[in-house]
Amino acid sequence: MEKVRTSISTKAKQPQSNLSGEPSCNIYKVSINYARLTKLLDHIKLFKRKMAQTLLKNKSGQPRQNSNIVDSVDDDATPAQEEPYVEEVNEEFQKEFELIIEEMNSYLSPITSLISSALRSSPNVSSSDKLHVQSPANGVDSILLLPDMALHSLPLEAWSLLRTESNIKGMARDFSLQFAFYRLQKDSNEDVQTDDKKTDPKNVKGSARKQSKSTNVKESKRPVVKSSPLDREIPPGHLSADVHSLSYIVDPLDEAVGDFSPTTVFQKLLEEPDYQNKYSVRWIGYMGQQHQPTIGEWHETMRDCSILMYYGLENLLTIVDIDHLLPLNLSDCTLFLGLDRAQTHASYSRTSRIKVFKDVSHLSVEEPVKLAFILSLTGIGSIYLNQWNCSLYENSKKLSSLFKCLIERGLTTGQTVKELAYPNSILWVPPTSATVKDKKGSSRRTSVIPQQSGDERPKPDIPTKTDLPNFNMALFGLPSIIIS
Repeated sequence: MEKVRTSISTKAKQPQSNLSGEPSCNIYKVSINYARLTKLLDHIKLFKRKMAQTLLKNKSGQPRQNSNIVDSVDDDATPAQEEPYVEEVNEEFQKEFELIIEEMNSYLSPITSLISSALRSSPNVSSSDKLHVQSPANGVDSILLLPDMALHSLPLEAWSLLRTESNIKGMARDFSLQFAFYRLQKDSNEDVQTDDKKTDPKNVKGSARKQSKSTNVKESKRPVVKSSPLDREIPPGHLSADVHSLSYIVDPLDEAVGDFSPTTVFQKLLEEPDYQNKYSVRWIGYMGQQHQPTIGEWHETMRDCSILMYYGLENLLTIVDIDHLLPLNLSDCTLFLGLDRAQTHASYSRTSRIKVFKDVSHLSVEEPVKLAFILSLTGIGSIYLNQWNCSLYENSKKLSSLFKCLIERGLTTGQTVKELAYPNSILWVPPTSATVKDKKGSSRRTSVIPQQSGDERPKPDIPTKTDLPNFNMALFGLPSIIIS
């Protein structure tokens, strides 16, 4: 999928079977039509600009306030509960979005046929060869795309390959093989370095002292509450993110009001019994104007986490300046959740005044793809971001869906992308608790997936629809991260 200047005959490396859980790589080169590509990129750019302008026409930028819709993030909420302008926007832009998808699929058809044939030519894996299923994420095949930077602006999550190929259960995108390699090897390299320091007598005392000091600083920022990790085993080739180590930045300037404002929605989620008792007891962050953090407090909050979430208006760089973000080392952060790109007149007015003093280069890094690139440079493992502007209502729905998929169901980051795009397309059977014995003979409780066969096994829905709001969220980084 890399954009090249010259016409190259279609070639493809023969795919190899991979049953060990390690990622495999196939490289494809196809000829391109530069005129068609330019037209397609101009179309999606115009589409995003028109979407932002139309959403901003509403005076509040959010659905109407209605006493009948108290449960704003309830899964049973329907588009009929939104402000009429939101429905009109979705209907108006839905047709144009389908046209863009049609043009994109037509342009990517050569590479689509190559990948499809490679997937079908892969040897079938018998049930006896598959890894023992301990969690819903085991045995899942995800695809990691490395497109050209220009192609990143396309809604690749709506690519027909993801919808039609049942072997692909999830997807993500990245910027290069070097980025992907670093994300995969980061944790293992840190473990090796730690082991080397422990075995060196000269470093034992000094490293222990530094580690103790660092640990005390980090733990002192979070509530000292007893918490246990989620009972999920991490399959080979997967990484984990600690559910108890989440830092959040939720509309710190309080520029949105109403039932669908980020502060209202997130506060309601924190008050749910399951989150109070199991997940959020050690979460820290800043929400609303309760406290205006200093630059140092921003840095500490962002560094001291395994999961970092920005849920607010505009984008992260309108809150934290890029000059303060780039020098940070956020390699401890495995996952970033960005629920951004919503606007109100208050946020639009504030950012408009700031943009007057920014040059073109500083403004360009606020675009989703370049923002994901900047966050990757800081060391974050995987990044969720919206690709175009949306309403507060849509972000509230996405927050509910993300937490349900990642935290409650235990889906991988790649599976979550497909579940957001095509709801109910990922098969998930709730795990049951069972007692198992380890190699030393000790018993412990763990989660197992009940074995089902034949007609008893539930079947996922076949993806058919391409609803515009479902394809806004993109994943940059690894599709193989599980929250545990």
